Amino acid sequence: NTSILKLFLLRGVLELCLVLTLQIIVIEQYTMPLLRNALIPFSEGDRAGMIERTLKMAVPNLYTWLLGFYAFFHVWLNILAELLRFVDREFYRDWWNAHSIDYFWRNWNIPVHRWFLKHMYFPLRMRGVNKIVLGLVIFFISA
Repeated sequence: NTSILKLFLLRGVLELCLVLTLQIIVIEQYTMPLLRNALIPFSEGDRAGMIERTLKMAVPNLYTWLLGFYAFFHVWLNILAELLRFVDREFYRDWWNAHSIDYFWRNWNIPVHRWFLKHMYFPLRMRGVNKIVLGLVIFFISA
């Protein structure tokens, strides 16, 4: 079918608005007050206070990043895929079940992984670049 699924698109836009609203709430209600409170120990050089404030920021920061990941890699890319009628919608695999760092890097962002394989890894490997050197180069470029 070559037509755009309007209900799928509407659901995606509403979901994107909801997720971004949740992200703004987390940032405004939790992250920003913690950042303001963290200024005092950091300006005074209080190491215990710095550690405490940094650890308190871990949970809201995690929620912010997870909501951002979901908003971009799931919702936004599916909206664009629907608008552009892009069939292959595998943007990520189960990176959260990673049993090794190699598995994580191969599965957390499939389009980036495939792009680096096609445009960097294979051409440079054909020219005789060492696998270890090539892995480090791609790691630092992608970071």
